[in-house]
Amino acid sequence: MLSDLAGTLQDIFPAPPDPQATAIRSGAIPAAIVLLPLMIAWWKQRQQEPSTKPDASGPAWVAPLVIGVAVFAAMVGVSGWPRSILPAQGAARIGLIALIAGGFGFLDAWLPGRWYATGIPRAVGGAVVAGLLLEPIMASKVEPWLLWSTIGAVGVLGAVVTGFLDVALRATPGAGGPFAMVIPGALVGFVLFHSKYTATAEISGSLASAVIAAMLVGLVIRSMRLDRGGATTLALVYLAFGVLVAGWGPEKSGWGRYAAGSLVSIAPAAMALADAPKIKKWRGSARYLVRLLAPALVVVAAVLIARYTGGSSAAYEY
Repeated sequence: MLSDLAGTLQDIFPAPPDPQATAIRSGAIPAAIVLLPLMIAWWKQRQQEPSTKPDASGPAWVAPLVIGVAVFAAMVGVSGWPRSILPAQGAARIGLIALIAGGFGFLDAWLPGRWYATGIPRAVGGAVVAGLLLEPIMASKVEPWLLWSTIGAVGVLGAVVTGFLDVALRATPGAGGPFAMVIPGALVGFVLFHSKYTATAEISGSLASAVIAAMLVGLVIRSMRLDRGGATTLALVYLAFGVLVAGWGPEKSGWGRYAAGSLVSIAPAAMALADAPKIKKWRGSARYLVRLLAPALVVVAAVLIARYTGGSSAAYEY
């Protein structure tokens, strides 16, 4: 019985073809890109303002830039330098999208913290992500109004997910916020793997690496947070992976791909479940357990749906 269970788990969560190379290209290198600048920026902030409270904004503009560069570096490490600025294949655009997401996060970090000031750029960022992934494959198959309606709807979804993630990360300074994003970041790769995006699955490991690096910074500097800019970049990268799974498949998208992609897209927002009115009355440790498990369970559901509806993996994307 135990051997059968082990075999099933290995089938659902397979090891990458070259674990050592994957650990370096989408693990160690992206982590270093995030760790050093983030540590220096927040350390300098603490030196200048020793009394900084955990709810202080700090250098919020650093995280989006380094996270975007980290995902791009993982793409280059796995697939090589892009052959063009705008590759024809959707998965090959993930690196460019990560840089764009970093740019929108950087903008978000400098805008006033009002919903109307940040909501519009976040929605535009989500629409840009959707447009880059959906336009080439949908433009010749659907009416223009349906294409642009879909892009607009995904943009609004991006703004909503970013807003919820921003609230959750603002409430969990230090290592707590990044730690809650480690498990879902690691599991996204399995959704991509079972959706026939083998190389992109390796690239997605940079998500977990980035938040692990931020977690290490948070262990040293407890006032460090990933809200504002960091939340925007992370949410847009998740959105890109979700749209890729749902709408840019090598085969016709079925309900399974739509469901798995949608779950990946909204997974970061699940962290804010701990801020629901009834759960807010719970003890701090119980609330944090909700914040930790909710996004992980959402991505686990996406993995299972992709595994049992998406077929076997194959390198279609490059």
